[in-house]
Amino acid sequence: MYWSFPVVFLLASSAPSTAFSPSPSNLQVQARRLNQQQLVKLAYRTNSQSKDIDFIVPEPLSTTKTKPITSPNKVEADGFDWFKAWHPVFPVDILDPEKPTPLELLGMKLVVYNDGAVVNKEGEFTGFGSKLARPKDAQRLEGTWRAFADACPHRKASLSEGRVEDDGSLLCSYHGWRWGGDGNLTAVPAASKSELQRIIDNPKSSCNAFPTKVKGGLLYVWPCSGSDARIESELTPLPEAFDPEALGVDEKRIVNSPYVFRRAPVSWDFFLENAMDPAHVQHAHHGTIGNRYEASVPFDTVVTKKASKNGFEMSIRFPGAPAYTDKFEAPGVFSINFPLGDDGAAYVIQAFVTPSSPGWSNVITRQTVVKTKDGNVPSTGNKRRDGQMNGILKLKKLPDFFNNFAVHRFFNEDMVHIHSQEHHMAGSNEYSLAKSKEEKADRYVDAILPTSVDKPVIVFRKWIKDFSKGRIPYKGNLALHNVDRNVVFDVYHQSTVYSTKCMSALKNANKARSFALGAIALIFSGNLYF
Repeated sequence: MYWSFPVVFLLASSAPSTAFSPSPSNLQVQARRLNQQQLVKLAYRTNSQSKDIDFIVPEPLSTTKTKPITSPNKVEADGFDWFKAWHPVFPVDILDPEKPTPLELLGMKLVVYNDGAVVNKEGEFTGFGSKLARPKDAQRLEGTWRAFADACPHRKASLSEGRVEDDGSLLCSYHGWRWGGDGNLTAVPAASKSELQRIIDNPKSSCNAFPTKVKGGLLYVWPCSGSDARIESELTPLPEAFDPEALGVDEKRIVNSPYVFRRAPVSWDFFLENAMDPAHVQHAHHGTIGNRYEASVPFDTVVTKKASKNGFEMSIRFPGAPAYTDKFEAPGVFSINFPLGDDGAAYVIQAFVTPSSPGWSNVITRQTVVKTKDGNVPSTGNKRRDGQMNGILKLKKLPDFFNNFAVHRFFNEDMVHIHSQEHHMAGSNEYSLAKSKEEKADRYVDAILPTSVDKPVIVFRKWIKDFSKGRIPYKGNLALHNVDRNVVFDVYHQSTVYSTKCMSALKNANKARSFALGAIALIFSGNLYF
């Protein structure tokens, strides 16, 4: 999917968002971290009276009581372990800290949320209640992004359908149980003090809490839980993403497009295969950045960094153009770097792709333009490619949702082909990574008719064969679910609902549309009386 996003705006269909009502009555306040080692006064309301409790807030417990999630397969020393790696899952600036967000990773259903507490201007906790009842000066602190298993230990309702309470705890909106950021239970409505303690002491009461980190504006999740996972994750560096600030150039020269997220209806491997395939651009993106009627030319592909379990690098050169670099960093950080001169000028496209479930992947993309020293947009020697970079600068001046429209319009040109490709291969039992460890891995070259221009794709597929044994160890159902074209192009449910910026823009657009329709109706109804 050699991305460049034209200034084409795709109107998203509107749909109401789900709001969760608070359940403030009968909440039992439990000590948790709001401001470390500060004396905090919390108020809780019973059916007929209010009380104040003074306590010293301790550090959160680090022991997870539930059975931890571990890697399901034994991985050889030189193999890649999907469950012992950092997976980029969301740009944090699109997430709403006021509510939990569902996430699927390696077949596991998770929920992410921010545990920042709501305080007034003095830094004091404002108490439990609805958003409308908050003091005017209340604000939510910048807490820590957390990841839990998306199943309430009580009756297995989805915690992503719950709410983030004002103390930063996660509440299950089915029966009102609450958990702190460490995944330990803190409150059960209507339970006596002794019963509450018995429930908390039960190993089943804790949610599986997964290690998380934020870097470069992205939230990373480590898909194992437990004490071993906390240690291993701390000892494992995050994947190396392209960092324009590390170039050492004047920051005024750097223009980054906003991150765009999509839960794409294609598997991890098929999305990345498309991203590494230069040959499709001329045809799949005809009319945007390609022209299928221009003469096709071969290109050279050279592996410049030998494949290891951590990834590989390739150099690609078209005739008459400088070489550019494709870099893959496991489990799913991919970049295309076009160097444009000796002064650090460059054009870089990045994709952060993680396996959601068979037939689905979590995709984040961003583009970066590094201008020349004199502040000009560098030329790639390709008129269409230069148009891409200028399009980024134009979109940068507009609200983020315009960039989203352009990106998804471009994505959809690929999505229909990738989706059909994957389903044809899986449906005929020719190729799929969604296999149990007992099943024999498929050979990709047996399923296709390869040519010389397919070399970048073959290099990627060989990495999967050599370092992941030709499979992704998804948990749960390995079936590839059939979806129709309406689902393939459903930008609203795959992207818009995840972004607070896009949902806000959509809400304002709906208001404007309703106002316009009302005004038209008023004008026409008035004309009936003349």
